[in-house]
Amino acid sequence: MKEIKYLLKFGKKEYLEKLQNGDLYFGNAVGYRKIEENLKIKGQGDKLEASTKVFAENLKMIDNNSNQTIINNVKARTVFHYPDADFMPIFCLFAVFEDDCVVEGSNRKMRLSKSIKDTITSHFPEADSVAIINNPKQFIEDIKKSISKDVVADLVNYYHIDNGFPNENGAVSLDLEYFKYLTQDTPPSIVENIKKYSFNVKYVYRILLCKDIYFANEHEFRIILPKEKIEKSKTYHVDLSDKITLCDLSDIFE
Repeated sequence: MKEIKYLLKFGKKEYLEKLQNGDLYFGNAVGYRKIEENLKIKGQGDKLEASTKVFAENLKMIDNNSNQTIINNVKARTVFHYPDADFMPIFCLFAVFEDDCVVEGSNRKMRLSKSIKDTITSHFPEADSVAIINNPKQFIEDIKKSISKDVVADLVNYYHIDNGFPNENGAVSLDLEYFKYLTQDTPPSIVENIKKYSFNVKYVYRILLCKDIYFANEHEFRIILPKEKIEKSKTYHVDLSDKITLCDLSDIFE
């Protein structure tokens, strides 16, 4: 994983002040899907959260219990949700890397690109402030001590999920790197000359670390609590070792 210099949280000042006090507001995949599906806000929301869009030229579906074929040789464009990941608590942040900084004397300062600034402004239109976490590693350790040691803290991976890859014959292919990431714990098997990938439900949280390339400029870093379930957004308190800095959004855009 690339070294993260800072973690940022964009939002309204009144909410970020709660983060300064150690109150982290976690959402879930269902809530993020509804933001785009119901409110038509793409950026804060994502209709493909905890989901896979499948482009099949010859779709075959088999019932796991009866082993009977339900659908066979059908061209389809469909979305599959992963229910086991739907209600896992998620806390989202923006990761700042070395490439996003410049060194002036003994100081390191953030210098976000115009494309990133435009993305932030577009995806978070109500944000007027930013919370800056200066010690990401300590912040994650504080979460583990205060909430649970079973914490997944990692960067989001971006793949061609929504539109897939167009082929010369007009068909659309799935992003194989996406499926390799999801199925990395279970090697593919060969059955009747067909390579089959299996997804172990134990690692279903990985679907929450995959998003479409549309969101790539969000540099998203996620805190996930895979052993917990929340039906609606919930605040978890964390005893912070280091103070979180709060400043106006315009200050980091200069």
